[in-house]
Amino acid sequence: MRIQVFHSVNSALYFWTGTTGLLVDGIHGGPDGFSPMPESMTAQLKTRGGIFAHLDGVLFTHTHSDHFCREAFNAVLRWKNPPGVYGPGVPESSIPVHPLRPGMVRLEFPGLRVIARNTVHDGKDKGHPHQSYLLETEEETVFIAGDAFLSPEDADAFLSCGTRGIDAAFFNPYQLNPRFGAAHIRRLCPRRVFVIHLPLPQDDIYYHHLLAAQLLKRYPTDLPSPEILPHMAWLDGNAPQW
Repeated sequence: MRIQVFHSVNSALYFWTGTTGLLVDGIHGGPDGFSPMPESMTAQLKTRGGIFAHLDGVLFTHTHSDHFCREAFNAVLRWKNPPGVYGPGVPESSIPVHPLRPGMVRLEFPGLRVIARNTVHDGKDKGHPHQSYLLETEEETVFIAGDAFLSPEDADAFLSCGTRGIDAAFFNPYQLNPRFGAAHIRRLCPRRVFVIHLPLPQDDIYYHHLLAAQLLKRYPTDLPSPEILPHMAWLDGNAPQW
C-alpha cells in the first residue's frame, strides 16, 4: 500500500499519506480485557513526538474506553494548534462536515477525504453513537469498521460514495463471523482484510486472540485471507522516513 499504516494496540490505527497524518481510535484506555495506550505512545503524546508530530486529524469511531480516553484526549486539545477532531459523541469535534445523505457526511483533509456513516454498534450497545469510515486518497481507499454490526447495505452505501474499489479494510474479529460479517465483506470486496481490536497478550483475560483464531478457521475461503496486524508495527514494514 502507498498509504503507510501504523497499528499500536486494540483498534488504534495511524494513516500517513506522505503529507497528512490521521489517527483513528488511537487515544484510548483499556479496561475489560483490552490494553491501555502503550507507554511509548503515551510518552509520544506528552511530548508531541513520533506519530503525534505528524498529526492533522484525530477520529474516533465511538467513545467506549478501549477506543477513547478522555484524560489523554484532553492533553491533545491543550496543544498549541491541535489537530482537527471528529467523532460521534465527541463534543469537541472541530472538522467541518459536508452532508452527503441522512446519516452520512464527508470530511476533507489535504490530499485525503473521509466518508463517515452512522453504523450500529454490535452486541448490547446498539444505541451507542457509532460511525464507520472510508478514507480516500487519489490512489487508494481504506475502510475502517470500528465495532459496527455491518450489513451488505452498509457496504453499498460506502461504495456508492467512493470513487474506486477498497484496497484495505480493517475489522474486529466478530465481524469475520461467517454468520454475520461475511456478507458485508463479500459486498465490500476489499483487496486485503486486516484484523485489529486485539489486546496485548498479557491483557487478554477474555481470550480475544483465541476467539480470533477460531473465527479465522471458519472464515470463507473464497474471500481475501484475513491478516492479523501485529502490535506496535507499520503495515508491511513500510514506515515513513521522518
